Amino acid sequence: MDLLYRYYSCPLSAAGLAIVIFAFFRVFSKNTEKRRMENNKWLAFENSVSRKVRLIRDRWKYRNTHVFRKCPGCKAVLRLKKIKGSHNVCCPHCKKSFKVKVL
Repeated sequence: MDLLYRYYSCPLSAAGLAIVIFAFFRVFSKNTEKRRMENNKWLAFENSVSRKVRLIRDRWKYRNTHVFRKCPGCKAVLRLKKIKGSHNVCCPHCKKSFKVKVL
């Protein structure tokens, strides 16, 4: 057991040390424009993930009182009151009107 631990812990320790050294290199880098571009990419990724999580949370929260439909024009997700029947809806983003059927 001890031999197995030594065998696997050495590469993991080396990989961890390499990651720490790389992180320090990146933190103290002088190329601020490149770091700014990387940060913008990260923020865009984080924003898209948080938007999807928020949509899932809202769909669960309002599942009894609202329905969610996508606008055919701009693909924005709209939250509509759950009133049975066929309705004309105007998208607040692109101002396109379309029919929605709620069951």
